[in-house]
Amino acid sequence: MLLSGNHGAVDRWRRDQALRKTARNRPDLVAATPADGLDKRDREVLAEVADPADGAECGERPVRDGRDHVAD
Repeated sequence: MLLSGNHGAVDRWRRDQALRKTARNRPDLVAATPADGLDKRDREVLAEVADPADGAECGERPVRDGRDHVAD
């Protein structure tokens, strides 16, 4: 439990992490979110996720077969 410190910064960090996770796992939800539902920092975080340094697309995951192995 956080009893002292910068509660605003902690809340922002948690929101940033939630946005990253949502963008990774449910890019359809991010795409359907109206622009006025996001603040400037939200848009910055989503831009970082959509254009990572390694070149992977937002939400891109390996294709797996039914046995949880990466398909060739």
